[in-house]
Amino acid sequence: MSTKKTKEAPTFDYDAVLDAYSRDRGKVSYAGQENVFKPDEGKYLVRILPGGEDITSDPRLFFEQVAVHRLAGVNTNYYGCLKIMKDMKCPICNFVSRLYDSNVDSNIVLAREIKRYTRYMLNVIVRGQEEKGVQVWKVGEKIKANIIEGIKALKDEDEDWDVTHAISGRDYNLVVSSVPNQRWMDYSSSSFRFKASPLSEDTNEVDTILGSRFDLTKQYSSPILPPNELHDQMEQFLMENGLDALIRLVPQSPGRAIHKTITDLNEAQPVSTSKPKTVQPQTISEEITEQEQTLVEDTSADTGGDSSDVSVKLKSMLGELEI
Repeated sequence: MSTKKTKEAPTFDYDAVLDAYSRDRGKVSYAGQENVFKPDEGKYLVRILPGGEDITSDPRLFFEQVAVHRLAGVNTNYYGCLKIMKDMKCPICNFVSRLYDSNVDSNIVLAREIKRYTRYMLNVIVRGQEEKGVQVWKVGEKIKANIIEGIKALKDEDEDWDVTHAISGRDYNLVVSSVPNQRWMDYSSSSFRFKASPLSEDTNEVDTILGSRFDLTKQYSSPILPPNELHDQMEQFLMENGLDALIRLVPQSPGRAIHKTITDLNEAQPVSTSKPKTVQPQTISEEITEQEQTLVEDTSADTGGDSSDVSVKLKSMLGELEI
């Protein structure tokens, strides 16, 4: 007669994780370069650590969502997406939607340039790199989807689905493969190990690791502005880059009239006497810069179409701008 094994209490809420992931695609002391896991092509064994109080904004989750708009031109600034970060209407997101709806090629290029980028932050231990301690792993939609699908598969099989548990969790086989003639990597062969294993055989080491997790809610340094201020920054960006004709597409900010012309905007907020806010975030700027140079994931799936070399396309099409 077989006896069913007793499972350890879960460290995250399964339904809460699926609900958070299914929502429209969040916050980020910076871990420092030496504590950021940036896998190259190859194979890695990764243990995802649990979240909790003082680790994630929702203790039922093991990850933190990050969403940022990058306004690159004469000045480059980064702003938190209000739709994701604060569950509010985001002027930039609404403007991006209007650019896509215009069906004008040059407008769509701009939309791809300033649409939000989403990342997920996780605390991990990389097997074979234990001397580095806990590392922060910033992943995109593809790896995140692979992780969630792996958890769902374990749940369906009534296995130990809590992959982050220190005693009965699962290591994640991360396989990073290059894609011919592309700049992004393929992660589709990655999966969780079927056999459960402890984070460490040494209980004292387990306590040390769990006590060394980074507060993922503080791994974000781009400003989260009120809607009115974000609206103004959007208009300022358009003016600085010779795109003032598109200001009419910026959704009206609550409590004020939308500026229809460059003259109106100058009268309301003189450009010559005020500088735009310049932000140099330690975290997200590095992530996006790395994406531009060695694109780790294909982010064009968010909107369809190829988003590569967008900045170059934008510059070349400004002279052909249609409104």
